[in-house]
Amino acid sequence: MGIDKYETRRTRHYQQRAGQRSLRTSNEEFVMAWGRETQAAGAVHMTVLRRDLPGGLRDSREARRAEGWIIVLSEDGALLSCYRRMDAPAYLRRKSQRRWRRCQMPCVEVEGSTEENGGLVTL
Repeated sequence: MGIDKYETRRTRHYQQRAGQRSLRTSNEEFVMAWGRETQAAGAVHMTVLRRDLPGGLRDSREARRAEGWIIVLSEDGALLSCYRRMDAPAYLRRKSQRRWRRCQMPCVEVEGSTEENGGLVTL
């Protein structure tokens, strides 16, 4: 449990989202220390599950405040984004089972395509 194996750094996007969504530093630290990792959409998602917490922490104020927060990290540990969902465990379970078609679809170069899409068009 927890994400000690990563040396985290906060991206600018993460800092903006944490500020906009009022994620307290104490909540972030609790999720990072006690949260469960889920691989989904090419990133690591951390969220706290009360049933995984030691007995003394389950009903603590910190656990209640951290409940529902999802922190998104890259594979190298950079904090990418954060958001809150009251159904966080179920949402991540569903999200981790989805197929991301965008990565699986073949791309071809098309004459007259723009630089915005890198000259590629998805079939």
